[in-house]
Amino acid sequence: MKNRILALALSLVLLLSAVPFVAAAADGVVTDCFKLSLDNRSYVVLTLAARYLAPTDDCTITLRYLESSEEPQNTVEVVADAAVLDVRQIAFEENGVAGTRLQCYVPVDRPNLIRAVEIEAGSFVCADLTVNPQTTLGEPLLLQTSDVVKRFSRVMQADAWLSDPIGVGEGDRIYLSRSLPVPVCVLLDGQQVASLAANAAAGTDFTVKGKGSHTLELRVMDRALSQQTFTVVSQSQVYRNQLHLAWEDVAGMMLLPLAAPIATIIAPPAGIAAVLAPLLAGDSFGEFFRALFRVFNLMKK
Repeated sequence: MKNRILALALSLVLLLSAVPFVAAAADGVVTDCFKLSLDNRSYVVLTLAARYLAPTDDCTITLRYLESSEEPQNTVEVVADAAVLDVRQIAFEENGVAGTRLQCYVPVDRPNLIRAVEIEAGSFVCADLTVNPQTTLGEPLLLQTSDVVKRFSRVMQADAWLSDPIGVGEGDRIYLSRSLPVPVCVLLDGQQVASLAANAAAGTDFTVKGKGSHTLELRVMDRALSQQTFTVVSQSQVYRNQLHLAWEDVAGMMLLPLAAPIATIIAPPAGIAAVLAPLLAGDSFGEFFRALFRVFNLMKK
């Protein structure tokens, strides 16, 4: 009985001690802050908490820069006000539920030297007419966009980047591989094929018809986020390309022992690796035969 009472008291203490942390989290002004490049111009992007609905006339963001990369102790301030800020309501998903959020784009000239972002008190207003407190954020991270788009090869039954040397086959599924914290429009050869809310789950896909060169573009707020050109070939050509690359790997591994005597003299470890090449080629042979038997996928409609 005493153990039960002690456990209950301990649970109550833990619950009460968690209240300040919950309140602190609820008081957060910004839910996300990152650097982004659009149309070759850099921005710091702030996503405001759901309760903030609009900027005020006095909306001000202060950026703290290093004076130079050689003088890390010296900083300078650059103030951005309502005249240069781009603040708007965006489509936003949270836990799969559609909604809207306020997002602020702050233009920056030296993104690599930014060390802090300060939101002045009274810059954003809630529905109950309260405004945000002074808020200081650390150095924003750069949003990477180089690994957003992938394709699933119908004949090889494998995922790869659009730039993969075997090419994109007609009818392959092209898809967004991860979620992005900004609303994105996807254009294929200038035509919109998808529109995603910020934070939308990955997986939106589409197919490409027509051999030849195609251009895929991601746009944010009518500005270019990324653009990539790729080539579409027949599924049989994808198969031949993959088989050719797999065979080149096998042939290269098998020829290495011929170079072993010279490699041993120049660099002994390289010579040992060359002698062991036939053993190491096992994986290459396995990949070659896996590619070879993908031929049966060409027979599927």
